[in-house]
Amino acid sequence: MDTAIAAAVSAAVDRAKREAREESAQVRAAEEAVRPYIGKLAMAHDSADAVYRTALTSLGVNIDGVHPSALPAILKAQPLPGAGQAQQPARVAMDAAGVSLFHGMFPAAKSHIVKSL
Repeated sequence: MDTAIAAAVSAAVDRAKREAREESAQVRAAEEAVRPYIGKLAMAHDSADAVYRTALTSLGVNIDGVHPSALPAILKAQPLPGAGQAQQPARVAMDAAGVSLFHGMFPAAKSHIVKSL
């Protein structure tokens, strides 16, 4: 009977270790999934669900009453920060209209610049 108890305890310990490793891997995967949205998390989380809840709350998404299995899909539905904001290159006018307007308003400036060159 002692052998059976020892085997049961050993099996329970092995199962607990395996579950802890799996949960840790899920937390790390969740941290990587939320990184593009909120950056690297500065706090530890006990579960992947907690990681997703932190990210979605940070993004201002109301997730009250939402089942944990839906959290990854809700996160993916959010726009990435900076996405959709196409940055246009700065355009510089290549005509003399601005200079002419300035010199029209300040005629003495034109003669001063020319003399100093």
